[in-house]
Amino acid sequence: MLRITPEQLDLARLARLAADGQRALDAGEPELAAAKLRQAEALWRGQPLADLEFEPFAHAHIQRLELLGVGNVEQRVEANSLWDAMRRWFQNSRHSSLGTRCVSGCADS
Repeated sequence: MLRITPEQLDLARLARLAADGQRALDAGEPELAAAKLRQAEALWRGQPLADLEFEPFAHAHIQRLELLGVGNVEQRVEANSLWDAMRRWFQNSRHSSLGTRCVSGCADS
């Protein structure tokens, strides 16, 4: 009998990382979410259960795994988009704030 821990299975690690990414996204931490979801995506290699694709018993499992992979990619894209938007907003607000201070400082002189 083969004995392994859940963390030794890519599927368990992928599911944990995807859940961690979703929690980070829900908590408003898109940078952390994107990192977790990228790690989960890196575990995804090829078609799930490719050797069993013609076996009727495997169809439901394959479909579930494919949905998990697609859902992970969708969440990562969302996290990346939110993180990019937050960075742009921060950069723009920082620059406009700095510009406003410079202009008001020059006007005071």
